[in-house]
Amino acid sequence: MNTFSKLKTLLLSCIAIVCMANFTYSQTFVPFKQRLQNGGVNLKGDITFIANSIVSKSQDGTVPNDNYNGSESNNRLNLDYIDVDNDPSTFSSSKAQLNLPGCSNVVFAGMYWSAVYPRKFWNDVNSTRDADVNTIKLKLPNQEYQDITGEVIFDGLTLPSDNEKVVYTCFKDVTDIVSSQDNPNGDYVAANIKATVRGSSNTGSSAGWILVVIYENELEPTRRVSIFDGFTAVKGGSNSVNAEVNYSGFKTIPTGPVRAKMLVAALEGDKSIRGDRFTFQDVNGTYQSLSTPNTNPVRNFFNGSITINDQYLANRNPSSQNTLGFDADLFDLNNINNQLIANI
Repeated sequence: MNTFSKLKTLLLSCIAIVCMANFTYSQTFVPFKQRLQNGGVNLKGDITFIANSIVSKSQDGTVPNDNYNGSESNNRLNLDYIDVDNDPSTFSSSKAQLNLPGCSNVVFAGMYWSAVYPRKFWNDVNSTRDADVNTIKLKLPNQEYQDITGEVIFDGLTLPSDNEKVVYTCFKDVTDIVSSQDNPNGDYVAANIKATVRGSSNTGSSAGWILVVIYENELEPTRRVSIFDGFTAVKGGSNSVNAEVNYSGFKTIPTGPVRAKMLVAALEGDKSIRGDRFTFQDVNGTYQSLSTPNTNPVRNFFNGSITINDQYLANRNPSSQNTLGFDADLFDLNNINNQLIANI
């Protein structure tokens, strides 16, 4: 059994998770477990993702559909739904473009969505939240919206005493509908994801979605891909407490360098609040801080950004660099001399 702390997930060649940070306590409510059958898949191919936030700043001349690149925190702002589709059937929507290499075959597509959602509106304490957080709309390239109903990984209703910090996380396997397209590339729009909006709070709103895609391609090297998901709360502030997430049940190559990528997603990772770390326990039992040179620094790894290979994910609408508490990152793990992940 290996362990890594202060948020979320490992992947070999990838892991995807959705979590929540900055509670007043640390606890794993839903243990992280393998999403794929047989502990993962072996293939010539790779893993990638597209994602976007679903709420953004709505004040001081900024509207939610704008690209927001400021440095403010979500708990100091009035936030409302992003809605880019000009469709009266949706109250929230955002877009991202999938660009797989030519001649790729989708073998897995998993849709995750998550939000802070104690009630409908911050400024109305009597605005009860809707129960069907696991039903949203998804539009594939050159298609109409279709309703999808996912599994509720965590509904947030069992969280103790922190009434503002009710968070849900959902998952839907959409492999069949994504892989059935002649060409899976193009714009994907996720809509009617629910979050608490309108008015500021101590917690602030954050919400978003991520489509995780595993694909085959004969030009790629052979990889082993595993996906773990669950829900962990992380205590922040001056008396912060690490949260540890255990993972097991994956395999590496028996000899030689272990090259790995990691995909991790989180809520409440604010750009303007520093001090959070993402650490990984190495083969000697020592926790090593992870970072990327340009987008995810050591002392602010979860900083409200959506990045892939240390660059902001392009071709999104809106294309905010500060997604105000929603965070998703895919990056190479610096596993020099197999110090972090050994041959198993």
